[in-house]
Amino acid sequence: MARFEGRILMPFEKLVPVDAHLQGMCWQRFKDYSFAKDDLGKAIVAAEAGLVASFAPFLFQRTGDEYIPYALFSLSGTGNAFVSPDGVWKGTYVPARMRSDPFYLMGRGYAAIISVRNDAVLKHSNGASENLPFLTETGNLTPPIRQVFRFLKQLEEETEKTQRLVMKVARMGLLKPYEHRTFTRNDRNQLFIVDFKKVHENKEIQEFISKDVSVHGLLQAHAISLAQVNRLHAAEANRAAAGRGHITAPKDVSGFLSALGDALELES
Repeated sequence: MARFEGRILMPFEKLVPVDAHLQGMCWQRFKDYSFAKDDLGKAIVAAEAGLVASFAPFLFQRTGDEYIPYALFSLSGTGNAFVSPDGVWKGTYVPARMRSDPFYLMGRGYAAIISVRNDAVLKHSNGASENLPFLTETGNLTPPIRQVFRFLKQLEEETEKTQRLVMKVARMGLLKPYEHRTFTRNDRNQLFIVDFKKVHENKEIQEFISKDVSVHGLLQAHAISLAQVNRLHAAEANRAAAGRGHITAPKDVSGFLSALGDALELES
């Protein structure tokens, strides 16, 4: 089954399940956003759309017959314009999927298990306080890992709800390929925007959107976000600050996992 970028972020061969094989091994929370310097974008959920629109454009990424909102970090495909050379995040909001690095889900639903990037596994703790174990002495997931797992499961649920929401838009024939003079990425044929001209010309579609609060909110955020394209282009051209200030790496696991909860609260 196809996977959206961000949902299963890494090829399976680069992920290892967090199970008994990791007994005695450790991991570290990220200290900056250098891990995202090559990310050209990130799949997001509907609850985050307004927050992302405050600093970056978001399009709709197609994988197979499914679509998901996708925050755009690069128009040219040359790297993440929102990560500085020293790893500082320059956006005004950190997408939820970036908060859970280096952990991801393998599988879906009841079959989903938490996994970790192979290169993030530390073979020995060396007694360092920043080295966190995956498992307790009895072989259970440690509290931070359990919290990350719950977060990822919730994100999976929100992704599925968002897919159903965007499918309503797709069934109305409102998604069209995104074309812009600076949009030269190799994967540009997988990225779409809403055909707002078609919306304005069709009163039946306008009526449907006006009655569906969720669809209306998503399309409104999408329209606002497209105003950020020129800003993103400028950021890529000179690697200047892309946002109004910056957000540094979270210091504890609660902050590290707060993005989705904050977004849902703001949307309610």
